[in-house]
Amino acid sequence: MSLSSYLGVVRRRWGYVLIALLVCVPLGVLAHERAVPVYSSTAQVLLLPNDLSERGVSSDTGDTTDPVRYQAGQLSVMMSPQVVSAAARDAGLPVNDLRRHLSVVADDSADTVEITVTSTDALKATDAANAVGRAYIQYNKTQAQQSLQTAADGIGRELDTLSTQITALQNASKGTANSAALQAAIAQYTALFSKQQDLTIDAGMKKGGAQLVGPADGPGSPTGLSLKTEIVLAALFGLVLGLGAAFLREQLDDRLRSREELEDILGVPVLGEIPRDRKTAKRERYVAALADSSGTFAEATRALRTNITFLGIEQPVSKLLVTSAMPGEGKTVTAANLALTFAQAGLRTVVVSGDLRRPRLEALFAGTAPSPGLSGVLALRLTAGSDSARREQLASAVGSAVVATRQEGLSLLPAGACPPNPVELLGSGRMDDVLALLEERFDVIVIDASPLLAVTDAAVLAPKVGNVLLVASMTSSRRRALARLSTVVAPIPARVLGVVANKARLEKGSFAPYYEDRSTRQRASDDARSSARPEPQTVEQRTVEALAHDHRVVDHRTADHRPAGQHDLDPGSGDAAGQRGSAPSPTGG
Repeated sequence: MSLSSYLGVVRRRWGYVLIALLVCVPLGVLAHERAVPVYSSTAQVLLLPNDLSERGVSSDTGDTTDPVRYQAGQLSVMMSPQVVSAAARDAGLPVNDLRRHLSVVADDSADTVEITVTSTDALKATDAANAVGRAYIQYNKTQAQQSLQTAADGIGRELDTLSTQITALQNASKGTANSAALQAAIAQYTALFSKQQDLTIDAGMKKGGAQLVGPADGPGSPTGLSLKTEIVLAALFGLVLGLGAAFLREQLDDRLRSREELEDILGVPVLGEIPRDRKTAKRERYVAALADSSGTFAEATRALRTNITFLGIEQPVSKLLVTSAMPGEGKTVTAANLALTFAQAGLRTVVVSGDLRRPRLEALFAGTAPSPGLSGVLALRLTAGSDSARREQLASAVGSAVVATRQEGLSLLPAGACPPNPVELLGSGRMDDVLALLEERFDVIVIDASPLLAVTDAAVLAPKVGNVLLVASMTSSRRRALARLSTVVAPIPARVLGVVANKARLEKGSFAPYYEDRSTRQRASDDARSSARPEPQTVEQRTVEALAHDHRVVDHRTADHRPAGQHDLDPGSGDAAGQRGSAPSPTGG
């Protein structure tokens, strides 16, 4: 996805982001207000490794010759059960609570250790941190004193041995040799005794290899995050949560998002975007006058007609089948309005209700004369003998089935009674004959066919017509259904001209209105030119006239100011039926 695609997702799903922010930010404020304040207190202890080795006495609390190992050993001592238990007794706290809220960190550059205790009570945190420092120093002092005392006791045993030797030498004979041995023993005894005295003195003066250089003070404020920080973090969390929900919803949403996506799925160009008329979308039946208009819907329909006409420059599009993937996407009303615009351009046009299962086209042209319809013509039993006579009989039946509408140049071939076998009728050779007869009489044939994914009627009829126009609703069509439609259309031997994006949201500036007087003058000028020029006699001449008319309409982008009582058929409600002109709205069909 490109950056614009990501921004499009945020623009469509901004509500998810807003809801997440509205939920997370107040929750963050509430959590901050209801949170129990936690205080942190730190005591600093200076390590004195040389204090235990001044007299060459080793320590049980660590190797004093390697600073790194010694420091690591002291951290372990501080967290040891002996030190923690002693500190807990001193501070009046449970041992497990103190161990859980105690942390020690060494500073390699200063030979210091920071002892930190956290608690909901500021005074308890301070007392506990200092208690741990004191307990550690006392533990080291005790260990050092015990080590020195052990050394002094060892010297005492040696002194006892020497004392026995000296006594024995004194009781012996007074020989020179014995006198020398006695003097040596006395000298050794004197040296050991002096050392024992020194160790005894040192044992009483030892500081425990550490010093409490920074006693913990009472903390002034809790250690938790400030309200402003928590609001920012809650907003960031809400933003991430909202964006995640928006993109997840976007992936789960199977609706169409843009015309580009519609083109990518179907592999055909979008020939027109028909806007949705909100005034009539809520009504199942609505009035649709068969008259010219300068509204945005009429302009969009004429632009669609122009694009179809340009596609037929080399091979004129005289027959057109209009279908969709599923019902309700607007194919029927699109077909009716497209036929209307062809007729308004001066082309003899017939719109055929080719959906023999659920015909809806007739309701848009209420008030027309009764007709046996297409099904009646296809099921007609011809009684004439020769081929020419049978053709004349079929031509007569087609002529009686086609009825005029109130729009000059526009005729209607209703569906007739719903037959039990519509596929067989539409795929028969009789249907080819009917289309041939209609081509002789009309310049343009627009057929409203059944949805392609619902039944196979349109797939059977499409090769006979030759040109297919797809209709997709930008509000109700589903991407999976359109993907299936692309698969179904691919093997059909017919030219798919493109797709109509129905119920589209037009961008600002599309068919922008001019002033009303300009629109009125333009229509008056068109009417004057239309009455002054002779009526074209061929399809090619009528096509040229249609293109000229479209250039005047589309390029000028005329206003959405229309004469009173004039409206176009509105495809905003999909295949919903309506009526024409000032005829009363039908109640069924």
